[in-house]
Amino acid sequence: MIKSLANLYEHSNVRLEYNGARYDDTTQDILRGRMPYAFDLIENRFLTTDRAAIRTFGNQMLQVQRQNRGYAARLSRWLEEVENVHSQVASYLEHSGGER
Repeated sequence: MIKSLANLYEHSNVRLEYNGARYDDTTQDILRGRMPYAFDLIENRFLTTDRAAIRTFGNQMLQVQRQNRGYAARLSRWLEEVENVHSQVASYLEHSGGER
């Protein structure tokens, strides 16, 4: 149980926070910083006919999608660790005569 708690605190949380910040920075950069110059959300059209610029924007959106999936997977693993630690703590309390 101690090892699981230490890993959650010292490693998993740190990785989750770091990747969360990285995810936020990339998402903000692309969706707020670049999208307004590439696509008109009101008119639902590209702001250029330059295929290379549209391809670049498409690749940026693909990057956001990949990061989204990666971060969701990391968050899912983190949740499993939290649930595992909770289960270990509950088991400890149950077997040591403590209350839940």
